[in-house]
Amino acid sequence: MVRGFMTIVAFDGQPSPVDSILQLRAYGKAIRANTNADGVVDWHGDELLYGHVQFSMASLRMMIHGLLHSARVQLRQEVLLLKTDSEGEAVEGAEGMPHIQWD
Repeated sequence: MVRGFMTIVAFDGQPSPVDSILQLRAYGKAIRANTNADGVVDWHGDELLYGHVQFSMASLRMMIHGLLHSARVQLRQEVLLLKTDSEGEAVEGAEGMPHIQWD
């Protein structure tokens, strides 16, 4: 059963179901690689439209700053194992962020 249905070409040279599936997959990949998609990003002044989502550059900037703050808090608490307050800032008297010798 495995040789008849799960191999690309059966031993007697006849295509198997997997062979047909792989040919269709290769055809789909060729279409995807050679066909340009329509653009989904549009601008209206300071507003950005992405698909059906609309937001301003200020809200995008605020979201990026929030993500950066969340990443810093996770770095301090979960990677560096520093003692932090509820805002994620290092507690006074506790060991701070390691100093990097840039020069």
